[in-house]
This record gives sequence, C-alpha cells and structure tokens, in this order.
Amino acid sequence: MILKEITDFFKISPPFDLLSPEQLQRTSQKVSVEFFPKDHIIFSKEGPPVTSLGIIRKGGIKINTIQKDGKEKILDYRGKGESFGFLSLITGDKPWSNIIAIEDTIAYMVPKEMILELVDEQPLLREYFLKSFWVHFSDKTFEEMQNRHIKYGDGDRILYLSHVGDMISRDVIIAQPDITIKEASQIMSKNNISSLIFVDEKNIPVGIVTLRDFRDKVLVKDMDLSTPVSEIMSPSPFTVDAKELSFEALLMMISHNVHHLVVVDNNELKGVVTNTDFMLLQGVSPVSIVKSIEIQDSIEGLIPLNNKIDKIISTLINDGVSAKHIVRIISNINDRFIRKIIFLNTPDYKSRKKDFSFFTFGSGGRAEQTFKTLWNSAIVYNDNTDSGSISYFKEFLDRQQGAYREIGFSLIEEDPFKNKSPLYGSISDWEKIVKDAIKSGETDRIIAVCKFLDMKHIFGNKEIMDSLKMRLYDLIGN
Repeated sequence: MILKEITDFFKISPPFDLLSPEQLQRTSQKVSVEFFPKDHIIFSKEGPPVTSLGIIRKGGIKINTIQKDGKEKILDYRGKGESFGFLSLITGDKPWSNIIAIEDTIAYMVPKEMILELVDEQPLLREYFLKSFWVHFSDKTFEEMQNRHIKYGDGDRILYLSHVGDMISRDVIIAQPDITIKEASQIMSKNNISSLIFVDEKNIPVGIVTLRDFRDKVLVKDMDLSTPVSEIMSPSPFTVDAKELSFEALLMMISHNVHHLVVVDNNELKGVVTNTDFMLLQGVSPVSIVKSIEIQDSIEGLIPLNNKIDKIISTLINDGVSAKHIVRIISNINDRFIRKIIFLNTPDYKSRKKDFSFFTFGSGGRAEQTFKTLWNSAIVYNDNTDSGSISYFKEFLDRQQGAYREIGFSLIEEDPFKNKSPLYGSISDWEKIVKDAIKSGETDRIIAVCKFLDMKHIFGNKEIMDSLKMRLYDLIGN
C-alpha cells in the first residue's frame, strides 16, 4: 500500500513524472519515508554531505543561511512535490545552506545511488536537475547565487519582461515525418533531447513527438519500432512567436495543457520551449503555483497556495508589469483552482460531467479577472433531466461553496437575479429567469442579465452552456 502511494505520488511530481513505469517502481522500492517536526534542521551547513534527495510529501521547508551579524537570510521556501538537497548530493560537498522544516513535514528520501542511476538513464531528468543547478549558476560566486534566489520574484520578472525567444537554450533538432519510430528515438537519444520537431520541405513545423509519446503510445501499446513516426506524432504543434513575452507562452501552455511549444520568428523555426524551462525559474511564480495546484490531494493543501497569489501580484505591480497581463494570469490560476476543487470534491465527476455545465459569469466569467474576483457560478442542464440529478446539482454547488469558504475565495453569490431562484436549472428555467428579469424593468435585474451573459464554461458538458447562450441571444435579439 505504501509502495503504491509513493509510486502514484511520483507519477504526478515533476521531474519524476517523466520516468518509465519500471523506473518508477524501482525508485519507489528504494525510498524511505521520513518525518521532520516543525523547526527540525534536516540538513545543516555544518553537517555532512547529503546522501538522499528529499521530495516533500506533506508540509514545507525553508532554505536559509545565517549572516555574519547573526541574522537569518531566507533563500527559498519549498512545498509539496518539490525537492531539496540535490546540490550537496551531486557534488559530495557539505550543504551550502541550512534546510529546515517550517511545519511538521513528511518527505520521501531517495538514496544518492538511485538518483545517480536515474540521472544516467533518463536524459530529461538529467536536463531538469543539471540545468536547474549548474547552467544558470556556472562561473558565479556563491554570493551571486544567493542574490539570484533571494531577489524575490526574480523568476516572475524574467517571465513577464523577457521574450520567449530568450528562453531557447539550444539549437533545434529537426527531422522529416517519413522516418520510423526507431529512427526518431535514435535522433533524440543521440542529441539528448526531450522532443523532436518534424518539418516539411519548406522547413515549416508539421508535427512534434516527445518522450511522453514514446512512453504512452509506443511502450504501453507495444508498437512496432518500424512504424512511421507520423503515427505517434502530434500534428500542427502549438507555436509561439519568438517576440512574444514569455508570459504569453506560459499562458498558452496552461490554457491548452501542453508541455512543449515550438518557437518561430517570421515563420522561421527557432527552437522549442518546455514546461521544464518554466519550472527552472526559481522562487514563487505562476508556474510553481499551477504545478502545486495540480498535485494537491486535499482542499487543505490549496489554502496556502491561494495565499501566495497576493505576493505574485505585488511583485508584478512593483516591476511595472501591465495590468492586462496580471489579470489574465489571475484568471487562469483561478480556473485551475476551481477545477481542482471539483476533482477533489466530486469522486464521480467523470461519469456525471456529460450531464451538465458548471460555469461562471460576470467578473468570474471573463478572461481577465481582478485579485478578489466575485464568484458568480451556476449550473445548467438539459430540459429532460430527471429529478434525482437535480438534487445532485444542488449538492455539487453546496460542496463548491464550502470549499471556497475554506480556501478563502469569495463566495458564490446566492441570489444574483434577486428573485430567490436556485443557482441550478434547465436551459428553459434559465431562459425564463432572464425573460422575467427583462420584463420587470428593474435596474438591478437588468444589470444581472448583462452579467449573466458573460459566461465561461468551467467543467462538464460545454455544449449545454452554449445551447443556453444561443437561446438567450435569440431572446435578447427579439
């Protein structure tokens, strides 16, 4: 049972999610589970070299050093799913800083020999760790490295003020789509890359294949390696212009749930950026929060993440980032929070999501949201839905409201149309509510209609919400 829990956790924790099933199983068998009470010094600058890499299962740690005047200097905070101790482990030197539990913390400790084995076997794992700790800090003094980490929000400055072309760290490797799976894998292995871009005769990108494709499509399905690679590649890869802000690339990856973006300049292929590139930006950033949201397994785990958003916004404002960029990233993070709450609160969501659309409207329904967005949310279902399902929708909304209260979100407005109608209804029910509000001529209710038309589907069957929207547009047009 414990072994399965460790394996399942690693499956969703970068960069261990890149391992093959066999590597995951082998790693989990070597892991020890350690408990560190609050304020316990896990690794000390004065102690011996680190012999195990820690991955936080629950709780959190801080990385600090004590200055000559006796004052503490915080270098970093890390939470669930993040690792610590790699630098000392890989160099064999004493830790460069202290690592201390800031609350009761449980960590999975992976022995040094296992990490070295994985780093040797898995190119992308090696890229993640070594790029993170060496490329950015090569030829720098320790003091310079400290300044990089303690400069709060440094990763955000890079993210919002630099161009995505600046993130490209190596020449792009290309191939023709008529090669075999085996030939593609050989090219990737030889060049130590996690993705391969396929181009046509005009050098225009026509597809991409990643290590994840080899794992999920080739290994799992036991495909013949002589099969054309076009059978497993993703056609029409997502592209971004090199002159776009790195923020725009991040937003595209979050919105479309992709891990690689092809970068072009005047339609000429320039390179690839990956989710790993964004994860390497240190400190509190939208990337780290999105990653942390995805790996949480309880509502309680979302509470401290929500509290981090104000720190991000404060940093961005101080650095002069435009308001339009800030409100767009808030919108995407908020949507991630809401979806995660649904997945944690609704065990049967997969079987029920076809029956209804859960949507937000008003300020919560827009692509740009302010820090404390008002959560106007509702459910719409088809007209022929049975009464048993209707009670289910009420319970669904009640669970959402309870989670919002626990996390610290603004609560769902209970009576937006001022008519004491529930926040769930069929397409015809909502059409009648809007029609009655318009006929009333009351200013507040007319404004409520305008807000209601700012709909954004969050979960379930989007076609049902779209049907409601078209009915309402016809109603207003008449």
